[in-house]
Amino acid sequence: MSSSRRLLGFLTLVACLGGLLTVAPTGAAARPARPDLLVASSTFAPGTVRAGSATSVGYVVRNAGRARAGRSAVQVDLVVGSRAVRLATSTLSALAPRATRRGAVSARVPPATATGTYPVRVCADVRRQVKESSEGNNCRIVGSLRVTGTSSTPPVTPVPELPTMDPGTTQIDSFAATTAWPADESAAVTAIRARCGSCIPRGP
Repeated sequence: MSSSRRLLGFLTLVACLGGLLTVAPTGAAARPARPDLLVASSTFAPGTVRAGSATSVGYVVRNAGRARAGRSAVQVDLVVGSRAVRLATSTLSALAPRATRRGAVSARVPPATATGTYPVRVCADVRRQVKESSEGNNCRIVGSLRVTGTSSTPPVTPVPELPTMDPGTTQIDSFAATTAWPADESAAVTAIRARCGSCIPRGP
């Protein structure tokens, strides 16, 4: 084979390889860099609360992606059967790639919650405000919360206040005060017997 043909074949091979590299870029280069928010850890205390009361929930959100995450929201839920009951929501400011941020909320359990033990779930970007590389890793079960009976107390019926009486303006009438009695003792006894006899019948 002549040298010119060898050179032509080499150039053709180089051109083909270059075309393949241009048409079929690697998967990593084809995907744009995006953030990826997830709940790294969480704690809450106390672990037992009465229905209607609150527990303090702390959390750490991490941006595991390769791009900055904008403003988003973190939510704390109580998992009751197949439902997620929202206890609290907090705002999370923008987060740089590979960065973490701590936060805390006061999570109040609804007063009508039945006594029992329920899983607690914390979700990052709960409103889907951030376009992430993965949308399926935002939520995490962080533990269980024991809920006891209602914290509300029965209303206390106030005791009615009696009006204050002023002794200076109160006059109490009595039998002795309203009856004019004879000065003579014997006559007074006779008068008393007469009055009592008219009120109380005498026995046989």
